[in-house]
Amino acid sequence: MKKITAFDWINNNIKSEDLFEHRSNLGLNKRVQKKYQDIDAIENISEYVDLGLPSRTLWCKHNYGVEKEYEFGELYTFDDAQKLDIKLPTKDDFIELDKYCDHEWTEMNGVNGMLFTSKSNNKSVFFPAAGYYYSGILQPGILQHTIQNRGSHGAFWTSSLYSSTKSYNMYFYNSEVCPKDLDSRFYSFSVRAVQ
Repeated sequence: MKKITAFDWINNNIKSEDLFEHRSNLGLNKRVQKKYQDIDAIENISEYVDLGLPSRTLWCKHNYGVEKEYEFGELYTFDDAQKLDIKLPTKDDFIELDKYCDHEWTEMNGVNGMLFTSKSNNKSVFFPAAGYYYSGILQPGILQHTIQNRGSHGAFWTSSLYSSTKSYNMYFYNSEVCPKDLDSRFYSFSVRAVQ
């Protein structure tokens, strides 16, 4: 494994496998690694909502690895999310969701999030504001992983890559939804499946 330095982090010179291994050595990816090995984890994503979208895309009612709409689930880097045995939404799926659904900041079982309600059939899907991992530099060569903005912001990966260092995601907070936001692939966001 390559030692990750502050220079590498600032200049995005980190390969995803180096970051994954670095986080694993710190004990941060134990639950992620278990999910890669535990095929039963994908049984939780069996409930989908038909929002009457032109593409006929069906949205899972909950985040990957949990059973309830208001549960946060794990947060994943872009590359880790691509390894999950699910179909991730594209950038265009999130644009369509934003265009053909009304969205409202609301609370479900004490959890803040964004509720998307179809303009055509009035069905809805809730996205909890799980926050995101921000990996900041504690001191040269040592990364600090903390969850930021849990309860006030949500970010969900797409399967759409923008460049070697950035990917598309849907980002929201109480008054805004950005269906095609761009962020570093090394941030850790929520994951939602589609069919």
